[in-house]
Amino acid sequence: MSRLSSLQQLNSKLAHFETRKAGFARALKECASLSGEPDNDTYSHLLKLCYKEKLFNESRALFSEINNPTNEHWNQLISTAITSNQKTSLVSSLLEKMRQSGFNISSRILDELVALNTRKKSLEGSLKVLQEYSEEVQPSYESIGKIVTLAAQSASPRLAFEIAFEFEASSPRSLTVDTWMTILRSCAYYHYMPGIEHVWTIVVSENSSAVDEGTCLLVLNACARQPNPQLATWVISSLKSQHIPLQEHHLAPVIQAYAATGNLKEAFPILGIMRQNKIQPQLETAQPILDNISKSIDNVDEAYYLLHDLNKQGEAMDVSAVNVIISACVKLGDMHRALSTFQEIDQFKVKPSTETYNILLSGCIDGSNRSLGDKLLTMMKKQNVQPDARTFERLIILCLTQTAYEDAFFYLEEMKGAGYIPPQSVYETLIRRCYSLEPHLYRRDSSLSVNSTQKETLIVACVYAVVIGILWHVPFLRWLIYPFKLLTVGFHEFSHALAGKLTGAKIESIRLDPHEGGETRMRGGWSFISLPAGFLFDLYLLGQEGLAVLSLDYHLLSATCSVLVHKSWYIPPLCYIVHRCNELFNDTLIRKVASSDAVQMSYAFKCIPSRGWGFIWLLQSVGFFACGIIVGIAAFKYEDQRARADMFLST
Repeated sequence: MSRLSSLQQLNSKLAHFETRKAGFARALKECASLSGEPDNDTYSHLLKLCYKEKLFNESRALFSEINNPTNEHWNQLISTAITSNQKTSLVSSLLEKMRQSGFNISSRILDELVALNTRKKSLEGSLKVLQEYSEEVQPSYESIGKIVTLAAQSASPRLAFEIAFEFEASSPRSLTVDTWMTILRSCAYYHYMPGIEHVWTIVVSENSSAVDEGTCLLVLNACARQPNPQLATWVISSLKSQHIPLQEHHLAPVIQAYAATGNLKEAFPILGIMRQNKIQPQLETAQPILDNISKSIDNVDEAYYLLHDLNKQGEAMDVSAVNVIISACVKLGDMHRALSTFQEIDQFKVKPSTETYNILLSGCIDGSNRSLGDKLLTMMKKQNVQPDARTFERLIILCLTQTAYEDAFFYLEEMKGAGYIPPQSVYETLIRRCYSLEPHLYRRDSSLSVNSTQKETLIVACVYAVVIGILWHVPFLRWLIYPFKLLTVGFHEFSHALAGKLTGAKIESIRLDPHEGGETRMRGGWSFISLPAGFLFDLYLLGQEGLAVLSLDYHLLSATCSVLVHKSWYIPPLCYIVHRCNELFNDTLIRKVASSDAVQMSYAFKCIPSRGWGFIWLLQSVGFFACGIIVGIAAFKYEDQRARADMFLST
């Protein structure tokens, strides 16, 4: 009797530990004081503590001590395995052993298995659990809600709807409105219309719940794609009941739904409703109606007479409805019918809009009817209808359909003056039109044949170089180009100094002599870099001047050489070129100067004499400058270089 009393006290304490932290460790201490064997209740309490603290190994050790485990013990062990994130194979093995022992899983195990798979985003695993164990135990509505939500988020709206529908058909409990809203969004996003209709009835009609605007837009888009005008009107009513202001994107899907079912009698008045709600409908809004009636002239006539009937019945008309009729006529190539409808527009108690004239101008483009376009433009001005960017685009394109298309550039400037930025397509159309008439002006000639302008450029440049060469050696006259000679020598010597400084040399002095050249004295550094630095920098400047002046700025060269009195900036490059050639001849081949860069290079690198270095540098200079001339000849073939250069230089 005393042992039974102590065991009951222990079980009572263990039940109390289930609400405490670190209850399992304290429970083991209490169990150590027990003299006899624990009963099933004791093991149940200990397994619950293991489940709470996710101690699977301890739970399995305790389970192995139980002689005759009960259904509760099995469920506690498997629950601990699931919550402690054990391997799926281990959980499956425990479930199989439990079945072999003749026990069934509890609803908690089923819920935890579903929760485990939904956390892993495994829709297949969740469905497998539901299929295997739903006959043994009824899944809770929370588990069904998790599976349905996962299916809806996994692009399976039909599956989500069917699972929810079957659950409510077989269970007295119902899913939450939030779950049905998730299904509604998924069905609407993927345009599953049977699911949308049923779920909308459950959410709005049965539960009187408000559907948010975003979901309503999804449903409206689905109603437009899978034509369901009745449901679309229900959605509009729901938006109104929530006092959400109607916008163009709310009503456009309704028009599309009615037009897709051929019910134009309900589609046309919506355009007037939009205007009443201060929404300006565009032709794009009525595009579904246009697609419906532009299949044949008979459809256009039926739509026209339908508008007349609606107008007589007092329905609010909008100019966009008439624009649809005119646009359909233009699309079918019946400009006469389009103009007749335009002339009768006053019968519908509306005034033509900018879009009306844009549609008619499109018809003028198709027929290359410039005179009609001018008349329409005059009517626009009389009625104070302001042109928009589309109007100017159509006027430009209309002008390009004519033989004399100069007015296209006038309207291009008008478009800019009105504050509109011409789109790329306008410029592309202008270019194509210009190219189609005079393609030879836009073809690039990359051959090395010299045209008349290039001949003039080369001859003048050569004459100029000869004159500078003469001035270079004539006493007294050579002082005219003294500043340029001094600048050339300065660049050369400072390049030696810069190279020496970068290689660690100490610069002692720099001497400049425009007649004999310069001299840079330094100590240390790397001679194989500092010695040729002057020539390398000369070669760089030679390339810059030869390539930039003779190739990149070839069109400037011709103009500059033709107006030498006014454009004297061309003197420095030619002076530099003449000086480099003169220096290479004097300092290396002729050996006029005893010590030069080439001589110093021959001292440092005895394998090549000074004349050899001079000859190598001379070939490189001539070759580099010749490349600039060849590039200029191949790249710049304009015959009107003089005019282009004058226009450029005048700025």
